[in-house]
Amino acid sequence: MRFDGIEDSGILPEISPAEPGVIIQVRGPGPDEWTVHAMGAANIATGRPLRGDSIFYVGSLAKQFVAACVALLWRDGTVDLYRPISSYVPRLPPWGERVHLQHLIHHTAGLPHVYRPSGGIDPSGVPGWGNEDLVQEIRRIPDSGEEAGTRHLYTGDGYLLLAEAIARAAGAPLTDVARERLFEPLAMHDTFFRDAETELTGGWLAETLTTPGRLADGRPIHYAWGVSVRTHRGQPIVSHGGSFPGWESKLVVFPEQRATFICLANSQELDVSSLTFGVADHILAHLLDPNAPHADQTLHGV
Repeated sequence: MRFDGIEDSGILPEISPAEPGVIIQVRGPGPDEWTVHAMGAANIATGRPLRGDSIFYVGSLAKQFVAACVALLWRDGTVDLYRPISSYVPRLPPWGERVHLQHLIHHTAGLPHVYRPSGGIDPSGVPGWGNEDLVQEIRRIPDSGEEAGTRHLYTGDGYLLLAEAIARAAGAPLTDVARERLFEPLAMHDTFFRDAETELTGGWLAETLTTPGRLADGRPIHYAWGVSVRTHRGQPIVSHGGSFPGWESKLVVFPEQRATFICLANSQELDVSSLTFGVADHILAHLLDPNAPHADQTLHGV
């Protein structure tokens, strides 16, 4: 892996220390194979710079953790992937009887992608929106009559429903389940979403979470369990992005190279996806085929 020359490559953006910025971190297979670049301010009011231990909101990057909690509860027999979501979340429209948990995991439920306005958010921070308020909105989604499993349509509402299913099946909020079953065992002490010791799951979970979903007719899709599984420049990748008012994130993992690229920004002015793949193309240049399709072109096949 080529970690040198990134600063002189023109890949990294030029960001003033007084502006919101970005952190890019790369991890390779060896303990010394890593690099981190932090630019901009963590707090523009105080001028405190971004550092490797700064906390970010990662948006939809968290879907993989929701999916992991579902997988663990499924393994334990606490949830059934093939039960309708209405059996976990009451008072849903008729579509709740047709949509199963496995449809929500792979975004094949047929629910429309609803964009909610984010206007009115104070620059000092995002308000504490409650899940129940959002579930009430989901309950107002009309029944289109579309059969679940017939197409892939990305929608965040499906994962909100999964979070509710986790809470009702486990008898504890998603935040507690994720902390106990994932974050503490993985020493992710600064990640928010254990009261008792839990066994850290081995390879089963990783294999499950990177298994792509299929439509009802058997056709495979690129979306697995909260992550996208496709290729970039001829190499397999596992990736996802996230956004929230004032925040952007991107994660790209090259499993065969055991290389992980993470880009976190406290601004929505940056194209974090292009930035992440630009850094990956530089560091893995000798392993990638520049003539093979970019990840943006492999959403529906290599």
